[in-house]
Amino acid sequence: MKMKSKIKEVAKVAISTVAAVGLFGGLLWGVNARTIQAATEYEGYVPQTVEYVSIPENPIPEDFYASNLTVLNTSFEGEIPSPLALSMEDAAQIGAQYIWDIFGERIDGMYVEMQFAGWDHMSRELWLGSVSNSNRDTVARRNRANELHNEIIARMEAGEDRDYIIESMGDISRFSMYVPGDFYFVIDAITGERIDIWRLAAINNRGFTMEEHEFLNDYIEREWGGDWSLLFAEVTDDSRAEVFSSIAKNYAQIHFTNTVIVDAVFMEAFSFPAVRGTTVTHHISFSFNITDETGRVATVTLDENGALMTITTSVNDIIPSEIREIVLIEVDHDAEGRWVEREE
Repeated sequence: MKMKSKIKEVAKVAISTVAAVGLFGGLLWGVNARTIQAATEYEGYVPQTVEYVSIPENPIPEDFYASNLTVLNTSFEGEIPSPLALSMEDAAQIGAQYIWDIFGERIDGMYVEMQFAGWDHMSRELWLGSVSNSNRDTVARRNRANELHNEIIARMEAGEDRDYIIESMGDISRFSMYVPGDFYFVIDAITGERIDIWRLAAINNRGFTMEEHEFLNDYIEREWGGDWSLLFAEVTDDSRAEVFSSIAKNYAQIHFTNTVIVDAVFMEAFSFPAVRGTTVTHHISFSFNITDETGRVATVTLDENGALMTITTSVNDIIPSEIREIVLIEVDHDAEGRWVEREE
C-alpha cells in the first residue's frame, strides 16, 4: 500500500515541534523494546487467552492513603472509562501505594495525571499515571502543540517556507518541550493489578532540552557516523548481573502481590547516554526476566548501582496484529516551493 503524501517533509517539522517528547519516549522504549525482544527471542509474543476478569472485592489500599493529591484527567478525547473501571481518584491511590511499595517514597501533596487507555491492541483497559511535584499542564500544552502543528501544516500548504514558519513561531519550543514527571505507573483499570512502573531519577535522565537533543545528535554523528541504532551498546558484565539477580527478584516479588516468583533469567547488560550540559555520559543497565507462577513475565531493569529503573509486564497483554508495510513516497519542492513526487 502506498501513501502519496507529504509525510517525509512534514515529519521534519513534527520533529522540530515534538523532538524532546519523542526522544525521551524513545529512550524509555529503547530500554523496554530491547528487553521485550530478548524475552521473545525477537519473535512475536502471544499473550495468554483471557477468559474472565477477576475483580477483587476491595482493590483500593485499606491501610494506605496518600493525602492532598491533585488528580488531573489527561485522557485523550474519546477515551472514556468503562462502567467497571476504577475512578481515577481510586486509581491514583493504588498508584501511590505501588510507588511506596517499590520505591519507598510517598507522593502526598503531589500532582497525579491520570490517563485512561482502552487501546485495541491491549487485552485489558489501563490507567496510566504520571506523578510530579508541580502541575505539568499536560492537556493545555498538548492542545497548544496541536494548534501549532496545524498552523504549520496550513501555512506550508499555503506556500510559506518551512524554515521561515518555524523561525516566526517563537513559542513553539515552549509548548513542544517534554516536561518530565517524577514517577510513572500503569495499572489495570478494572482490577487495579500492577502492570508497569518507573522512576525518572533512577533512569539517570530527565528528558532532553532542544539544545541537548541537538548536542546528542552531533555526538552520535561524530562518534558513530549518525547511526542511532548504536545508541544502546551491549555490555558483558556477568559478575554484577549475578549479584543483581536477587535484587531484581525482590523487586519483582513486590510487584507480583498475589503470586510467587518461580524463575529469573538475566537477559543482557547495555549502556545508554545521558546529556549533562556539554558532556555525554554512558550508564550501564541490567535487565532480567522474572516469571511468576501464572507464567506472567516481568522485565526488571536495574542501573549500574542496582537501583530499580523499570518494571514492566505490559508486553504480556499485547494482542498480536497483522503488520502492514507502508511505503513512503519521496517528495521534493519544485522551483515555486510546491510539493512534487521525486522521480526514480
